[in-house]
Amino acid sequence: MSGLRPWSAWIGGIAGWFMSQQLGSDFVQLDCRHATLLACVFGLAGAAILLLGAALSWPIWRRAEGDLSQPHAGSRRFVAGTGELAAVIFLLAIIFQTASSFILPQCHA
Repeated sequence: MSGLRPWSAWIGGIAGWFMSQQLGSDFVQLDCRHATLLACVFGLAGAAILLLGAALSWPIWRRAEGDLSQPHAGSRRFVAGTGELAAVIFLLAIIFQTASSFILPQCHA
């Protein structure tokens, strides 16, 4: 399990964005009268998954000196750091998609 820990920001970010985008839009299509509520629920759930993944990768990236006696220590830190940066971008996407539910009319089609 610790082998996946540097990747958890990537995995959490992708899973959270997927939940927000795909599940949110699918359920909004089923009942557009509750579009804002559904988008908020799935946006918050996606953001929570993303933040959990980012929190798991954070300690690996913050280890500035790294333990070079460990195999692949630099690679693990690089993956965790890029995952943290990607998580910020995924979080922005989730925020913008959730905010759009307040701007667009609920049953616009």
